[in-house]
Amino acid sequence: MGILTKIKKLKDLEFKVLLILPSALFWVIFSSIVLVFFSFNKISNLLGEIKKESPLVSTASKTKLRQISTAIDLISRNVPWKAQCYVQALAAKMMLRMRNVDCTIYLGFRKSVNNFAEGHAWVRAGEIIVTGKHEYKSYKIIANYA
Repeated sequence: MGILTKIKKLKDLEFKVLLILPSALFWVIFSSIVLVFFSFNKISNLLGEIKKESPLVSTASKTKLRQISTAIDLISRNVPWKAQCYVQALAAKMMLRMRNVDCTIYLGFRKSVNNFAEGHAWVRAGEIIVTGKHEYKSYKIIANYA
């Protein structure tokens, strides 16, 4: 996709989403670096308390959660590396934490068609799946952090 097409798409975005794009970019970059250079044991404290879940009622509006979700998705699709579900989930967790919004990050696995294990990470705030909403129901949750 050309740069002009990307600029035109930015013009169509809601203004409040545009305002949080720099934050989303920062947290996607931060999460990518952390996940490359640190072991899971070192970063697990960023995720929260294990085997704990946030309330199903969120202090944030559905609109705000959708805006964060949109910003992370947009940034993740446009950085020059693969910012997959785990990067997106950690970025969302950090963005929500900075806004004092309770959320839960889930880590799950399933068997693929070729009998390999596939992992997935997603974030829930209230009733809203903020990141990783595609097929998250097909994964068996092995850990959750709030």
